[in-house]
Formats: sequence, structure tokens, C-alpha cells
Amino acid sequence: MTQRTTLAGLQIDTQLADFIENEAVAGTDVTADAFWAAAAEVINTHRDTNKALLAKRDDLQVKIDAWHVAQKGHPHDASAYRAFLEEIGYLVPEGPDFQIETANVDPEIAKIAGPQLVVPVKNARFAVNAANARWGSLYDAFYGTDALGAPAPSGGFDTARGHEVVKAAKAFLDATFPVSSGSFAQAKRFVIDGGSLKIDGHPLQDAGQFVGYRGDATDPETILALVDRIIDEFGRIDVLVNNIGAAPKEAPEIPNNALGKTEGLWNAMYRQNLLPTVLMTEAVSKEMKRRQEGKIVNISSIAGINSFSPKTLTNLVHPSYGAMKAALLSFTKNCAELYGPFNINVNAVCPGIVYTDAWKKNAVNLVTYIPEFQGSDPRKWFEGIFSDDYPDYFDRTPLKREQSVEDMSNAVLFLVSQDSMNITGQTLIVDGGMFKI
Repeated sequence: MTQRTTLAGLQIDTQLADFIENEAVAGTDVTADAFWAAAAEVINTHRDTNKALLAKRDDLQVKIDAWHVAQKGHPHDASAYRAFLEEIGYLVPEGPDFQIETANVDPEIAKIAGPQLVVPVKNARFAVNAANARWGSLYDAFYGTDALGAPAPSGGFDTARGHEVVKAAKAFLDATFPVSSGSFAQAKRFVIDGGSLKIDGHPLQDAGQFVGYRGDATDPETILALVDRIIDEFGRIDVLVNNIGAAPKEAPEIPNNALGKTEGLWNAMYRQNLLPTVLMTEAVSKEMKRRQEGKIVNISSIAGINSFSPKTLTNLVHPSYGAMKAALLSFTKNCAELYGPFNINVNAVCPGIVYTDAWKKNAVNLVTYIPEFQGSDPRKWFEGIFSDDYPDYFDRTPLKREQSVEDMSNAVLFLVSQDSMNITGQTLIVDGGMFKI
């Protein structure tokens, strides 16, 4: 049981009292008695006001919760929502400009922004938020104090000082999370490879400083454990994007227009392109059902929409890949039906041809082994897809430009946003118009 002591009419935890009297005011011109008397005056003066404000906050929260429950399933009306908030007094007219003055307060506290969050370390989600807040505060500290050697200039944003702030932050990263080779100052690419963070291809000196999720995506136990861990640490899962897939490691080499007789290949395509999505969706949807909301997006492919030419199927895309991507689209539609009553949206995105590492390899193989393309530059060959140079391989692309990773991410962001709350069971094709359905 917490032990308390009475000071100036207040019941104070003995540990807090000890800290204030022996550490906080020690060495200052403020006595312990004066501190507690002032604290009691502030508390007694504002106690009733604080109670009234807390009661008002609770009342506002009840009204806001009720409004959102009533609007569930309806498109968000920003104007109506604002009018409601003004009606209940949550939003009030902006008052005149004002200024708050401080006295007998150190400038580091009175004038300089500091960390805003104090959170329990055992809650991982709160801890991440706190880390983000403190990272922003690191920039603020570098810019707004004399930590860089001179105080911040007055007036608007100083671009030169901003560059110095970024430089100092990168130096902080080098000192705190050193890379085995290279520096954060020159870093251009951050990737997670095998569960480890790599900066321009180099791991951290201490791999334990990066905490990620490891495991085999095709292992049901691993997936379930992963989902449980995320929910345990962060409390919920709002969005699931199933972005996993692979084509055969080697060129199909299908002679005489055959489908291929290797059962292992078809099984591998199933385990790489369909099974992980099924397992992850089943695991995550349980939490979404419980909360009665969620967004799921499955990344399929135009290979699941339409067939390619015989040359494409022979040299680039094995039929098993398209079959699994088509199955994924059927899976998406069925999940939309099953999860719709729980307010869960399930949609799919079918990317077109993006110049990823896989497509770089495809282009190299084609200009190496296909007689009609031998000697061509791989990148130029890829660009020719969109300029109608190879009608035997792909259909015409009306927009005449290749697709980018950003094109795909923008499509996903739309499907997980409130703007798509009434869209489910649909397939969004992002291929520049190559295929039409």
C-alpha cells in the first residue's frame, strides 16, 4: 500500500515528498514548506474547476462516441461533423491573440519546446509514439538551442541551420546505431533483409539494436505467433496488406506449348503466392471482427486478370503464377462477402509491369537468350513494352509509361483510407490501361 504523509493539508506519497524535499528544491532558494504551501494553494484554488472540466470532457466524449456509432456505415460528412462539434461546444470560435508570460522559470523550460509524451514503457505502442516525439524533439533541440554552438537565429526558418540540424541528427545515428560499413550521412537505401536492417547493403554493427519480425510466411504457427505479438504490443491491427508472391526462380522453358509437368513447381507457387495470404487473413480478421472494423488489401497481378501471349508464357510467366493470382482475386471477393457484416473492407490491387529487381532479371534474360532481342539494352527493352515495340509480348499500353512503386502504394493508400469505406470485393488494376475488363 502506498504510504502518504500530510504536507500543507495535502496527502503526498512519501517517495514524491522525499524527491521534492531532498532533490528538487535542494540547493535553491525555495524551501520545502514554501513549495508545499504554494502547491496546496494551486490545488485548492483550481480543484473545483478541474472537476467541472473533467466532467465536461466525459460528457463530450459520450456525445462524440454516440455520433460515430450513429454514423457507422455512412460516408464521412466533414461539414456535418464540424457542425456537430460546434453544437456540443467541442469546437469554439477562435479568440483574440494572447501571450503567456512566465516569471522565475528557466528559458530552457519557458521558451524551448521539449518532449511531450510521458508513457509507460511496458506499452510498446506508447513507447513508439514517445520515441517519435523525442526524435522530433531532437530536431527541435538542435535547432532551437545552442546545442550546435550558437543560439537559433530570430525570424523565419533558417535553411542553413536546418541543414546543420539534419547533419547533427545523422551524426547522432552514426554514434548510437553504427553501421558495419558506411555512414547514415551517405545512406540512400534502407531495407530489411532476413529480419535484419541493412543500410546500403550493410548491417548495423550490433544487429540486436534493430527489432523486427522474423519467420517463414508459409508456416501457420509463425504467422499466428506474429499476429499475436503485434496485437499484444500495439493493441490492434487496423490494416492488413498482403503483399507476397514470387514467380519461378528459373525461366519457365515450356516446350511445345505445354503447361509443365513438375508438380513441385505448382505446389511451390501455391505456397508462395496464395497460402500465406490465406493464413494471414484468417489470423488478422479475428481481431478485426472483434472490433467490427478493418481494411484488407491483397496484392495480386495482371497475370491473374488476363492471359499473355504464347511468347510471354514460354519465356517469362509460368501459367502457375497467373493461376495463383487469379485464385487470390476469387479469395478477395469471397472474403468481402464473409467479412462485410463486420464492417471489414477487402479489396485487391493488380499491379502492372513495374521495374523491380525481378523485372530487371527478366529483361536481362530476354536480351541474353531470345534471338530477336539479343544485344539490346535491358532497360531499353523494358521501356519498349510501353511504346508498343513488342506486340507479341504485351498488349498496347494507352498511357505510354511504365508503372512505378508509388503508383501501387497510392492505390493501396486509397483502398485503406476513409475515401473507400463503401468499396469492397473489388479489383483495382494499375497497369496504364494494358489490360481491360
